[in-house]
Amino acid sequence: MCQQTVEQENPLISVIVPIYKVEAYLEQCLDSILRQTWKNLDIFLIDDGSPDACGQICDLYAEKDPRIRVFHTENRGLSAARNLGIEKAKETASEYLIFVDSDDWLEDNMIEVLAKNAIQNNADVVICGEYNDFPGKTTIRRSIGTGYSGEQATKAILTGKILNHVMNKIWRKDCFARIAFPEGRVYEDLATVYKVFAECTYILIIKDVLYHYRNRTDSIVHIENLQNIMDRWLAVRERYEYCISHPKFTKDKVLLESCKRDCIDIAKRLWRMYYGQPRKERKFYRTQYVEIARFVKNNMSLFGEKRWPLILRVGAFLARSATGPSFAAAFVLSKLRQRKGKRKEPLFGENES
Repeated sequence: MCQQTVEQENPLISVIVPIYKVEAYLEQCLDSILRQTWKNLDIFLIDDGSPDACGQICDLYAEKDPRIRVFHTENRGLSAARNLGIEKAKETASEYLIFVDSDDWLEDNMIEVLAKNAIQNNADVVICGEYNDFPGKTTIRRSIGTGYSGEQATKAILTGKILNHVMNKIWRKDCFARIAFPEGRVYEDLATVYKVFAECTYILIIKDVLYHYRNRTDSIVHIENLQNIMDRWLAVRERYEYCISHPKFTKDKVLLESCKRDCIDIAKRLWRMYYGQPRKERKFYRTQYVEIARFVKNNMSLFGEKRWPLILRVGAFLARSATGPSFAAAFVLSKLRQRKGKRKEPLFGENES
């Protein structure tokens, strides 16, 4: 368990900002951090080999504010940048971590509100609501104020009741003592946050909406290609395997069914995308795809669960195939493609509040 009492009223908080190709948004992000009403901050800017002017912008801000430290690295991805920030924070006396994506921004009092709630409630994690900023409109993700044990919060995030993002939260630094983000993969939050929750004693959700999440169609997770979906498959498979290997989760039928459903949903997408690729591309991913089909066959029912919608139950059947689509399967594939054209499939947690 990572919980311990914070005795200071004004503890040092480390703010970790991974940065890559966001020069159009970076100043707004950094200005929102410098405007924070909570002043006792260590700010780590991780320039992840950005090819634009981000590195220069970081250096200029470091000259203006001594709380800022800049680390220029080769491009290794978001997970590696966050892990570097965590390691640098471990070298300081900070009590908490805040993660900020470099194209997002914060309400001026976000860190203060989260920090005071964490201290007053001796919480390992405090979660706020967030603004979803799209071009031309803004929506709000808000939750009722509530508290969870670590086990309850883990079940809630695995069943889609808590958002997977790391950014709209304050974290006790010790929560990351043994856990790191998986490097070289996308959907790193999906693969990590539930493990951190399982290490916690108390997690608090507050009603305040304080984080601005910028929805960009060109961001990595919004680009649906075969490699990205393979990474997402790894995340949902690991979540399922985590549950069946931990006694406090393996007897929860609702939780296991939710994890199975996530696996089949992504396996269905992979089936559709894999057989829609040219032969050369399929050959490159063949070994991975055969392993996925074998996993589905060994762990999932032939036609899924009775309560699942028909499209998902058909997906459970199709995802078992590593030999290529039959005529009937090809017909289903065409229907799935038509569905995709009419309605974009939601990302995991898209309807959370």
